[in-house]
Parts: sequence; C-alpha cells; structure tokens
Amino acid sequence: IRILFSRLISLSLDENDNLINLDASLGFSKDQIKELHIDHLEPKNPSANKDQYFNDPDDMHINGLGNMMVLTAKRNNDKSNLPISKGLKYYDQAGLGSHFLLERTRKLLEQYSVDGVPTEEFFVDRKRWLIELFHKAVEL
Repeated sequence: IRILFSRLISLSLDENDNLINLDASLGFSKDQIKELHIDHLEPKNPSANKDQYFNDPDDMHINGLGNMMVLTAKRNNDKSNLPISKGLKYYDQAGLGSHFLLERTRKLLEQYSVDGVPTEEFFVDRKRWLIELFHKAVEL
C-alpha cells in the first residue's frame, strides 16, 4: 500500500482526471518509502471525546483502504489520534496539502460528513476512487 500511495504522490491529474507523469514531481526513494507510515485518517483509537469520531463498531471502515494515507513518521506521531477534521493539517505540514489525493479527500469529507465527522459514504467513495487510481498508476 505504501508503494502504491508513493506512486500516486509522484503523479498528477490532468483536466480529465487522468493520471500523468510530471517532469518535476514529488517522489520518494526506496528508503523514504520504507520510512512512510500508513496513517489512519480517522484514528483506530479515538481519544476521550468520541462524538468527534466516526463510530465503526466492526472497524471495517477504520481499517479499510478508504481510511488510509501515507504520512511521514514524525507527522504521523505528531498527529496521533486526532480526528480527520483536525488531523489534515499534518498533511499540509508534510507538503501534501495541495496534492490531488488530499484535495479530493477534503472534498469527500465536505460532501460526506456531519459536523466534521465522516460518514460511511466517505470511506466507501474514497476506497472506490483509490482502487481506480491504483489500477491506473500501475498501468502507467
């Protein structure tokens, strides 16, 4: 999963939502890929104020692809168990805030959330979209 996400980070989307290689793009070396953490956008272990978090009794969505993203170890540790609504700033700090992966994640959260808490549709739609992107990235 880390490798697939790192591949997507090195790509961009054109005006027709097709993945494209750029002459100058973000990218990771093999060593940097190994150091990336798979982050849960919405944490597995929420802190005390549970109404700020998605309630997923079976952890199906929390541990699913729709809730995953890569983040540097330092930013992931700093982010800790913040809900997605408060944790996205750590992606900005990592230099990923304007990447299409985060831009779309923000749009999906806007579309599929109640008071900043993602709904099930957020995870389902994001998972579907990521699977499409992963397939396209492998074919490039």
